Amino acid sequence: MRSSLRAKFAQAAIAVVGLAGFSTVAHAGLVVDLVPTGGTGGTQVNGSSVKVGAAGDVIHFNVVATVSGTDGTSNESMQTAFGSAVSTLTGGGSAIGNFSAAVPLSPYNGTNSAGGTVQDLNGQAGLDVGSNNAASSADWVAFRSNSPTAGTGASDTSTFVLGTIDWTVSSVPSTGSTQLVWQPRAGGTTAAGGVWVQDGATANNTTGTLPGHGQSYTAGPGVTVTATPEPGSLALLGLGGLGLLLRRRRAM
Repeated sequence: MRSSLRAKFAQAAIAVVGLAGFSTVAHAGLVVDLVPTGGTGGTQVNGSSVKVGAAGDVIHFNVVATVSGTDGTSNESMQTAFGSAVSTLTGGGSAIGNFSAAVPLSPYNGTNSAGGTVQDLNGQAGLDVGSNNAASSADWVAFRSNSPTAGTGASDTSTFVLGTIDWTVSSVPSTGSTQLVWQPRAGGTTAAGGVWVQDGATANNTTGTLPGHGQSYTAGPGVTVTATPEPGSLALLGLGGLGLLLRRRRAM
């Protein structure tokens, strides 16, 4: 029941991805991004910016793929995307948290799909999910449909919700920010990190000689997470401002 509700919500979210500012695809190829859909506790979502209030807050994401072509025809489809979800600290007081394993949604929960291995991929605090080893298919988040599937969107651009993923806050300092991003699997000479249909033809990001090889598979901008001041902190700020105002009045 829960997975069915997630699937329905994810498909409905396709229609609003563009309104939230996540459909910025300037070139032909495949782009995959983490798109926040809500959260628990003090989580506040505003497009690609998310505020969290305390440890235990959870941010919910859709993993969204966009395939773009150049021939002016709606003939794009999606089949496979390997990748990782990674958190990067961008300030001394950045929020720290852990990704969960992804949940591939139909039809991208086909043969050999996987939620990925939860582990630290960049040596920073917090757990990511996926792999850094492009030479192996193990540990990656793998969204795989058994055949190419058409998406929704305007001419030359189609959007697909591949699955869902959560990030749970473990620490919320008052300064700094955290970037949550999708990390595509680089294509090798015999294995692709992504397989899709672009301008009616099969495309993939291998560097070898597989049919349709050498196409672009990149990540979107991801999400910036910052802390919301706790009520106690806001109260202290208010008292400080009141004290300053009183001093100024006395000085007058």
